[in-house]
Amino acid sequence: MPQKEVTPTPVAPTPTSAPQEEATPTPQPTPQRARPSPTPRFIRFKAFVSPLRADLKASPSPDAETVAQVKGGQALDVVGRSDPPTWLLVVYPPDSDGRVWIPVDQVRIYSDLTLLPVAGEAAAVLITATPTEAAAPTAREVIATVPASALAARITADVLNVRAGPGTNYAIIGKLRSGDQVLITGRDEAGTWLQVIYDTATRASGWVFAQYAEISGNVTEVPVATTTAQPAATQPRPTGFTGKLAILTSSGGELYLVNADGSNLRRVTVGALDPDLSPDGGRIAYARWPGGPDPEGVYVRDLTNDNEWRQWGTHLPRTPDWSPDGRALVFAFQKGGREGYEEFTKCYGLFCFSFMLGPDPNWRLGYVDTWTGEYRDVPCLAYAANPSWAPDGQRMVYHDDRGFEITTLAGPSQAINQEVRYKNPVWSPAGGLIAFEYAYQDHTEIYVMSEDGSGVRRLTSSDPLAKKPVNNTSPTWSPDGQWIAFLTDRNGSWEVYVMRPDGSQQQPLFPGGLPGVTIQHRTVGERLLSWSR
Repeated sequence: MPQKEVTPTPVAPTPTSAPQEEATPTPQPTPQRARPSPTPRFIRFKAFVSPLRADLKASPSPDAETVAQVKGGQALDVVGRSDPPTWLLVVYPPDSDGRVWIPVDQVRIYSDLTLLPVAGEAAAVLITATPTEAAAPTAREVIATVPASALAARITADVLNVRAGPGTNYAIIGKLRSGDQVLITGRDEAGTWLQVIYDTATRASGWVFAQYAEISGNVTEVPVATTTAQPAATQPRPTGFTGKLAILTSSGGELYLVNADGSNLRRVTVGALDPDLSPDGGRIAYARWPGGPDPEGVYVRDLTNDNEWRQWGTHLPRTPDWSPDGRALVFAFQKGGREGYEEFTKCYGLFCFSFMLGPDPNWRLGYVDTWTGEYRDVPCLAYAANPSWAPDGQRMVYHDDRGFEITTLAGPSQAINQEVRYKNPVWSPAGGLIAFEYAYQDHTEIYVMSEDGSGVRRLTSSDPLAKKPVNNTSPTWSPDGQWIAFLTDRNGSWEVYVMRPDGSQQQPLFPGGLPGVTIQHRTVGERLLSWSR
């Protein structure tokens, strides 16, 4: 969406928090170290190892025992410091209760160290890292002779993974694109996975999800096949996730629904923008733009019977958001301003100069009651975008060309900060916090703040030594406000991750991915995720 904004020097905002009490080490009568009280989770910064290798120490001294070595570029969570801050207390092994020390001159850190609590010399907790064996590369199976029963098929998904066996727990050995032709040589018992020759030159075979293959013939006549490949070791799945998610593959792409435990994946529609599930999970709202078979506007779909209707027709709508009671929608739309190129002429005496001015449209907020059809304009500034309801059902936060604003149906709109790089605010259903994107010059990260604009804290980070910065974007809250789901390309392709509101426990929500679902986020403020009951 076009934005009118200036580009300041890309300096990350300094997180703020309440002052921390200095931790006093408890004298120990024996050499055993006591486990320290947990450091408050919201004081946790990212640091990156700067030399080729660095030693992690059992205490803040060069002469202390070396616990482990870490390679240059590795990210470490920093949870404490010495006084003065010449040493940092970091989490090691990663995502554990282990705590070790590293000299501050051995890392790159972009946060205010004085905000970290002071830790005593005995604060280390030594845990031995368990080495993991590298997975052996998966050999491709080759079919020497194409059987007479083989059927032709055309791939219908934008991008489809080819796997070594019939399931997402097998390694990915190739990729197919929409329109690619394959030969089906086998299937699993249920017929949900197909064994195909996906490379005609080498006759290499693999398995694809049957839903995304347009088959010429009766697939039940294809024999049941087996594979010699072994499934990958089962990754421990996060527990306690409930509800369902809406996942849009791209703006105007395919819209899917899936349970938070990875079950019941289904395609809902295509050509949608910015989906949002109703609080009860029974309906979903999204926008449609010109160019498709349906007129532009805000649409609602009943997920119990798949009936879809246009709730409100307007020009270039974006980011509809349900009110907490599931009755109303607030959304952004284009109205006014300079929507196309205009010629501007300026004369000085006998001399005149002409300039072409580019598009500079205005964006407004609208409200529609889905029960009565009543529409109202929402008081806002001229470049309003990405509205999100507060859990009280009265206030709404949005961003404009100056930062974040909070408004109500009665107005007025009031600024809570003036940082133009803050984008896409999403209010926690539990209240108190707003998650949002911070648009750096070359990538996007996720932050949270208190609802009054204070207490800005960074949750994700990109390794500054990486060849390409990592993006973390499109945050959405779990229904209970205890988790944030988001999109990240940290592993080379877009995936759905989850984390706690303090940035801890970052992990993939769907290890191994979802069959046939390939996400492409363009980091222009689009919302591709929504989570509901």
